[in-house]
Amino acid sequence: MSTRFLLLAAVCANYCAAQEVAIPLESVATEGSTIPAAVVLVWEGMNVFLPAALKKISVIFYLQSLSPVVAPPDANMPALQKLLVTAAEPVPAAWAVLGLMAVTVLVLAVAARKARKLEVNYSTD
Repeated sequence: MSTRFLLLAAVCANYCAAQEVAIPLESVATEGSTIPAAVVLVWEGMNVFLPAALKKISVIFYLQSLSPVVAPPDANMPALQKLLVTAAEPVPAAWAVLGLMAVTVLVLAVAARKARKLEVNYSTD
């Protein structure tokens, strides 16, 4: 297998793990509120416009660091939006994988700890 294939497989697996972990965690942590999910969605969506220092605290920044090709801005983007787009130096692939794995393990640990304290009451049906 080629290194590029393994790298892309790792990116896909990490993205799936991050999505599968983040949604249940916010649901457990906030007792089903969708506001934290909306905050994460907006944060990750506006990553293109964030300064370099703030980009480093989003998952998408590390996933983009693993991508072998950098996507250029859209050619049809208005000039004002092009002024707002910032670029950040990607981290090395090894650091990106370790960082994403650390976030995944941390979120799983917090979710497992919260899940242990949950009480399910079946008598309300």
